[in-house]
Amino acid sequence: MAFGIDTFGFHLDLISDSDWDDFRIWNGGKLVDGKTQGGDPLFAGRNFLGGDFIWGHSEATNSSTELNGKLAATDPSPSHPENLQLRVPLVAPIQAPHQPPREDVTGERGFLYGAIDAEVLCSNLLWSMYCGEFALNQNEQIQVWLTVNPEITFSLDYWAGWADRVYSFSVFLPIGSFHPVKMLQPFYPCIRCHYSVDQTGKFRRDPNVNSVLDNVGAQYPTLHTKCYHCWADTVEDDESATRPNPAIDWKQFDPTQLPIPILWRFSNNLEKSDGSGLNTMFSVDAVKDPKDPPAKTLKATDFMLIPNKWQPNPDSIISVGFSITDEMTAARVRCVQNTSLPAMADNGAHFTVKGGPTVQVGRYIRIRPVDSMGLDEAQRLSEAGFEIFTTWESFNVAANAQPKVIGYFNPAFHAGTEDGKAAFSYCGDVLHQPSQTPVYFCVDFDAPHDEELDLPMAAGHDAARRRTQEAWSWIVNYFNLVRAERDAYARKNPDRYYLIGVYAGGEVLRWLYKEGLASHFWQAVSFLGTGSTPPRWPWYHANRWQYQFQDADHALPERWDCVGGADPDAEWGDGGGWRLTDSLNQRLTTIELAEELLEGVFSRWGNLVNPGQ
Repeated sequence: MAFGIDTFGFHLDLISDSDWDDFRIWNGGKLVDGKTQGGDPLFAGRNFLGGDFIWGHSEATNSSTELNGKLAATDPSPSHPENLQLRVPLVAPIQAPHQPPREDVTGERGFLYGAIDAEVLCSNLLWSMYCGEFALNQNEQIQVWLTVNPEITFSLDYWAGWADRVYSFSVFLPIGSFHPVKMLQPFYPCIRCHYSVDQTGKFRRDPNVNSVLDNVGAQYPTLHTKCYHCWADTVEDDESATRPNPAIDWKQFDPTQLPIPILWRFSNNLEKSDGSGLNTMFSVDAVKDPKDPPAKTLKATDFMLIPNKWQPNPDSIISVGFSITDEMTAARVRCVQNTSLPAMADNGAHFTVKGGPTVQVGRYIRIRPVDSMGLDEAQRLSEAGFEIFTTWESFNVAANAQPKVIGYFNPAFHAGTEDGKAAFSYCGDVLHQPSQTPVYFCVDFDAPHDEELDLPMAAGHDAARRRTQEAWSWIVNYFNLVRAERDAYARKNPDRYYLIGVYAGGEVLRWLYKEGLASHFWQAVSFLGTGSTPPRWPWYHANRWQYQFQDADHALPERWDCVGGADPDAEWGDGGGWRLTDSLNQRLTTIELAEELLEGVFSRWGNLVNPGQ
């Protein structure tokens, strides 16, 4: 019997070696000369959308590993990809349930929510494959899993929008110098959901999911709404299943439940052979062997992503652009359209980043209107074909500071609450920024180094340790408050569910990655913040990289002078860019504006429109 793991509360590279070894011993590995050999998981299931710990670039490898707390020439780095090692051989991409939920919304809105979520999920998978992080399997088919929360009423409309968009999503991948691209439709919509025991003692799928799958075809006959396979999320009642070498009986599932489960998340807690518990950070899944009744010709692992030895690096950058404080006027837009960014070295002169046409423009939103991008500018950039990424950086009156000093993040000033409330309402209510895109929040200074927390007890070290601990706790608290405001806004405005990004040096990015408080990471070039040499640029989980900034020593070439004060920026396809002209966003905005207009009519003329009131 083959077993894999899935985790929604940790990143794979944050699972400790001892926890990996515990699972490997449970899974048949042997301890040889103090080292565990064999017993590796067959795959790892990870959330690529939904939940707090969304997949981070390169987490299937050991790219974040340091030797004895220090970086060495033999460590994995953008300069030494040959030193990378894979932690798992296969990855199953999952969409976790939203909190607050969106999967229970019905009607046209529910359909659009499903289509929007699927579009973002599949786009993330596309760019991860395009830049080289994953490879397609030999079947050129990937099962994409939607997790259904058993505590909500799963919407038929949401599934129709999600399934059809997953199945119809087109992928272009490089396949060689003579044939630069190949068009595929490799994604297959699948469901992971709860199963319960019926009166006959058999496991049956969540009746709510059954109802959706039984009726969706009649309501959406022209769309592709088929569920290709199921992943059973139900604990095995037999306690022996948590111990090594469990006997998994697939005949416990009702054979009429088609498509039958081919994956079974059967345990959240493992035990050693003596019954004592294991400290695992994940759930365990059984993979159905095709020979197990009822027989099938293929197994789930035939349809998973294959991770490569990869981490963000200059050679695999998908697109270049810039961030800027000043407004992108019509004249600037025309100039940028006609002038490509030149190739430039990063500020540390470690790498050369390829040039090319500007694809993305980063713009600031602030409380002060004079500095903020407005709806008209967002429309101008979108219609010109640029993607936009949004950055919030404000001035906190109580702290008398911007997020360029640690005092800004003092919990006494509640900056996270104020920033989150203002940023998400501005993005949603003013800009109509599409759902499932990030808003970046800034930590714009060189934070204390994490390694100071490991300094030995000695004179002079206490102050450094306290300084780092305080900075860590204040910044983590700030982003917890930002997340609380994001969730509060989403409860009132489910149309506009936003992700949380962070612009910072490498040290702060590491803190927030570990805490699961951000899903998008924009590395500030002005300080890496690891406190170690040689530096690793780009950071190993970066979505965006500000590889240059303008100052007296780093001026842009004269032939690229369209905009002053622009900081060149690069990304690997999933850096959070958006356009107002996206068709799904336009459909959703049309519904919102029509409802706002109707509410305005009733507010002013309600008694005339409805005399009964």
